[in-house]
Amino acid sequence: MLSNLSPSRAPSASAAGSSLGYFAGPASIAALNVMLDQDAEASPTERLAFNSTLIPVPPKLYKTSFALEPVLLRSALFKATTGPRAACREWTQVASDCSRQIFLKSDEELRQDDQRVLLTLIRQRIGMHVTNTITFVPRIFVREVLQWADCGDSVAKLKASLIRLFSAQIRVDYERPNDGDFHHFISDISFTKGAEWEVTLGNSIVQSFQRHQTAISGERRLATKDGLGSWLLGYLAATYEHTHSVSTGALRELSGHGTYSQKDFNRKLRGELEALVGAGALNSFSMHGALLEIKK
Repeated sequence: MLSNLSPSRAPSASAAGSSLGYFAGPASIAALNVMLDQDAEASPTERLAFNSTLIPVPPKLYKTSFALEPVLLRSALFKATTGPRAACREWTQVASDCSRQIFLKSDEELRQDDQRVLLTLIRQRIGMHVTNTITFVPRIFVREVLQWADCGDSVAKLKASLIRLFSAQIRVDYERPNDGDFHHFISDISFTKGAEWEVTLGNSIVQSFQRHQTAISGERRLATKDGLGSWLLGYLAATYEHTHSVSTGALRELSGHGTYSQKDFNRKLRGELEALVGAGALNSFSMHGALLEIKK
């Protein structure tokens, strides 16, 4: 649906909303995601042409939200599970509900805690510009940015996550031959005991912000425990219908719960959805047999 925002409808430079050259843009995260219409099935060439018509995202939205490409959110790349992590030392396809195929190669699989770390790192460098290198004091980062417990275990958990993000390689293949993206989330890390750590984001992540992204409420994502609830937040943000219908079987695979029985997963899913409704993240939901309907 790239035609939803044609060049003739793109705003002029006179509509700029600040001295930085940003347009006024959408007033909310939901409006931003609708405008971007990232559900569109497009080749990189088409997305590049589309990008030239997009309203740049105002810095104020990035101050209150996280952002990531929708194809990565609508997949099992960052699993919602717990327990021992499987190794993916050869290219391993992960479940996705887009037409793109996603492959992961990593010493350990990625999960929602890794997604939290990646999202917070990216947000340190978006708004005005996305740049590569972030420096931080680890104890302050885990307490004030990640909102984890202020303890040595949290620092160790952060270090392990950074190493996983460093080792992970992601390939996104499109239906068209020779179309696709390759992601290396972190290209370099420097751990210095008793001092600041330095993390360099991979160029592919920095360059991806030249394209459209899905915005996720930062406050709500940080307040949601890493797991199925946080995975649902990202997945639903990357779907733009006011009412979204999907099979519970598909969600079981997409969230990485393939080893669960469908009955056990449905019970867990219902509990997480009820929590999201109670927190105001969703309007309502209903389950009819194998079909789930969500109203945002």
